[in-house]
Amino acid sequence: MTVQHIVLLEWIDGAAEDQKAAVLTQFRALAGAIPGIQSLKEGKNFSDRAQGVDHAAILVMDDKEALADHATALCRGAGAAASAAGTAQQVFEKGGLGDDLPVVWGLQGGTWTMPCIRIVGIASRATVDCSLTMDTGEVVGKVKAKTNFFLAADGFLEYHSFPIPVNHEVNEEEPIDDLYEQPATLNCSVTDDEERSNKLAVSVMIIKG
Repeated sequence: MTVQHIVLLEWIDGAAEDQKAAVLTQFRALAGAIPGIQSLKEGKNFSDRAQGVDHAAILVMDDKEALADHATALCRGAGAAASAAGTAQQVFEKGGLGDDLPVVWGLQGGTWTMPCIRIVGIASRATVDCSLTMDTGEVVGKVKAKTNFFLAADGFLEYHSFPIPVNHEVNEEEPIDDLYEQPATLNCSVTDDEERSNKLAVSVMIIKG
């Protein structure tokens, strides 16, 4: 079943026209670069009721799995999406030490990491609680949300790109360049309405995606 995905673009203050043009050029190229995108229609807002939104787009995707892949590729690129899937398989299926945890600047603003979370023996709708803690003790990422997992081909339930904001604990506006190439621990737990749960803590290295 095809899925329609709506994207709204709002420029940050001070964005130059050439920067906007570059972003739109790259965005329009997604349809030909990312498998699963059937079509992409984009246009400039002409209404005075859009609350700052400058452009909007409608993407028609093959299915929900393609949408999950697209979310990662949109923020990191297609290569990073494949790399993230591989790292996620190592971390959340096998446990132990994860290789790299990419952090990127999202089109919606802010810096994010989006690990793939895979579960078994838990209902498909469950609460995910994740935190990212530096070895110094600073918690630089934390989110808790109820979400739907989707059945993967191998029988696991999967949320392909779970968004975790990454910023300094005291000042969220402070740059995070000092976090790159530094070790951290990613803690995630998943709990359904019947209190069935699973949790895992893995050591990661934060990299700039």
